[in-house]
Amino acid sequence: MFCNNCGSQLPDGSKFCNVCGSAVGGAQQIQYGAQQIQYGVQQAQAGAQQNVQMNAGQPYQQGQP
Repeated sequence: MFCNNCGSQLPDGSKFCNVCGSAVGGAQQIQYGAQQIQYGVQQAQAGAQQNVQMNAGQPYQQGQP
């Protein structure tokens, strides 16, 4: 989490910046969280696509009981 005013790194949950004293808004935390979720989705999609490409053309094999 970073201060919107001076850019200093802040501990999670801070209400005010330790360096410049400005109030810290929650919008930046939400945006960062959304970016992390989007990154996770992209990684999952890339992994699924790679798995499909690796298995393309191979016959389906059921697992052994």
